Amino acid sequence: MVIMNTHNEQIERKRKKAILRRIIHSVLWGMASIGVSIYIFTVTNDVFVTSWAILVLIAWTVIFLWRSVGIDKRLHAIFGRFPKWLDMSNGDYRDDCTTFHRETATIAYDLIPHLDKFLDHSCKLVVTGNDCHATIIPEYPWRDFLESCLKDKGCHIIQYVSHGSHDADSFLWNLEKKYPEQFDRRQFVDPDLVEDQKDRELIKTLEVLHPTLAWNEETGERVLWIERYHPNKSEFAYGCDFYDAKAIERDSRGFEFFRERLERAWTVTRDSSPTKGSPSG
Repeated sequence: MVIMNTHNEQIERKRKKAILRRIIHSVLWGMASIGVSIYIFTVTNDVFVTSWAILVLIAWTVIFLWRSVGIDKRLHAIFGRFPKWLDMSNGDYRDDCTTFHRETATIAYDLIPHLDKFLDHSCKLVVTGNDCHATIIPEYPWRDFLESCLKDKGCHIIQYVSHGSHDADSFLWNLEKKYPEQFDRRQFVDPDLVEDQKDRELIKTLEVLHPTLAWNEETGERVLWIERYHPNKSEFAYGCDFYDAKAIERDSRGFEFFRERLERAWTVTRDSSPTKGSPSG
């Protein structure tokens, strides 16, 4: 059994290190660009060309600095809201039922402690990911937790994948080979191959919007984890909410919404590309 604590301090340290690296890269890029600008001016003696070089320098440096302080996620929050047809009852159920909210979180350190207590042999776990980066990070507990759920708890797991990666796919296919009756890897179709606009937008949205659902088929209890923005090749997700069984019992709209959306995306995938993934589960 994997036993985890929410190591928020560790997560924050990693986030600050990533920010520092981006700032250092920005400064180095800025210094290099200044040197290039001076060289261009000394060679061409052309103020116009040099001015354009300086503008490019400023724009590039600002972009790096903005990203380093998380402006990319805020822009996504502003411009990347759910389409109206993908609205979750206008978010009404969130106000009363959110068990906890994290602006920045990881599926391992923030979700595992709650799933670990909830899951048993009667449970089904549905996970959504893009490249499934969490399964290939060294010493990151999500990989071991998935296998523990299959081997020790006897759970059934469906892993939805948008694009995947070579290393992550190897791990997931190996799980499916070792636990063919319990584990089902399902890869969504390329959204560009989907004709219907709403279905195409749904599958495209699921590249960064990652719900995780679990339910007990004997007791009917359900839990829900939502990552509203999870960038590629990152262990961090933004705008995360967890709803425990009591919250879902009070208001199940969010849970049912995401279960229906995932089922719809998989139906579209099977209709569009019947050879992708496995239809079982």
